[in-house]
Amino acid sequence: MEESGILLINKPLNMTSQSLLTKLKKILHVKKIGHAGTLDPMAMGLLVVLVNQATKLSDYLLNHDKT
Repeated sequence: MEESGILLINKPLNMTSQSLLTKLKKILHVKKIGHAGTLDPMAMGLLVVLVNQATKLSDYLLNHDKT
């Protein structure tokens, strides 16, 4: 069974959320990866990353306040 979980990543400036996921997918060697809300490329901040089985939580996380 593959590892699953939630990662809290500080997304740097000038990087899209999708490009960060692409890099993480290669580093972690996982099949499924997603996030719980996109950050603008010009924004720096916390990106909630969901890995493998944790991707099933995306609907729940996207529909709740993150403040």
